[in-house]
Amino acid sequence: MKDYYNERFSYFDGGLYWKQPQSNRLKAGQLAGSIDGRGYLRTSIDGELIGNHLIIWIMHYGQTTKGLCIDHRDRNKLNNRIENLREITRTQNNLNSDSRLKARGISYDKVRHKWRAQISAENRNITLGRFDTEEEAHTAYREAYDELHGDFK
Repeated sequence: MKDYYNERFSYFDGGLYWKQPQSNRLKAGQLAGSIDGRGYLRTSIDGELIGNHLIIWIMHYGQTTKGLCIDHRDRNKLNNRIENLREITRTQNNLNSDSRLKARGISYDKVRHKWRAQISAENRNITLGRFDTEEEAHTAYREAYDELHGDFK
């Protein structure tokens, strides 16, 4: 696939450009792909829509590792620079989402009148403790999160 993609496309500064367009509507040197409903650039090749980030990864590395997915480090689905792409697990990919809220992992315990912090790791919930303030609970959550998940924020 690496050779096939490199014959069809050129890569420059995160962009994928046609070398050999498959349609009369496309021109050599034209930016490949269009934005899909989820916000990713995808290109039709031989009747199949493929994410530009996946094509770029394969052009550089030849293949993907089974069970891993290609992630955008900065969470910008349109930033397909090779240095912004990485192979990670589905769990890590879910951790690297934009849907993070400040209050994630904390809740108020009305019975004890305390803030509770908890985190999930390896398919189990871990209670981090109960705290007098929301800020203390959030700090406990962030510390545990950083220790467990590192880069995937």
